[in-house]
Amino acid sequence: MVGVSFTYGEGTTHGRSYVDRVLSIPVVNLGCGGNGPLTELGTIREYATMMRPKLAVWFFCEGNDLTENLDRVYLNPILRRYIEPIFSQRLIDKKNRIRDVFLSWIEEMRRQPQLAETAADRAQSHFSPIIWVTLYHLRTALGLANEWSESNESRFVEILK
Repeated sequence: MVGVSFTYGEGTTHGRSYVDRVLSIPVVNLGCGGNGPLTELGTIREYATMMRPKLAVWFFCEGNDLTENLDRVYLNPILRRYIEPIFSQRLIDKKNRIRDVFLSWIEEMRRQPQLAETAADRAQSHFSPIIWVTLYHLRTALGLANEWSESNESRFVEILK
């Protein structure tokens, strides 16, 4: 399963997401909050294909995947390369380096607690469904919400192809 925070199960305890509850078969959940269509395509290319699943399901949320998440990641030149049929960063082969960078980041957060608090505050406010819904409606009322556009539609079709 690939998708955004809903797929991952943000706000639920481990093993209690809808993916875990609906299916009675073992599932690899590659959902991650904040992903967009290009990031999800990258996840499929880098990790899901290595598992050679019999079935892959790609969930998307039209409320943010086809607006803000698509706009945000489409500008990233590396992520945009996933549209190329054979592009891969071979991340699975770099797992030790990725782990080392992540552990260094954690260590830096421990040395500078104010950075960890700021990162945690940002993550909490970004991934809280209640705050997201509230801010979404506020942005919409103020005319600041990301709107569906023809360019996003053509980008999304390009990614799906």
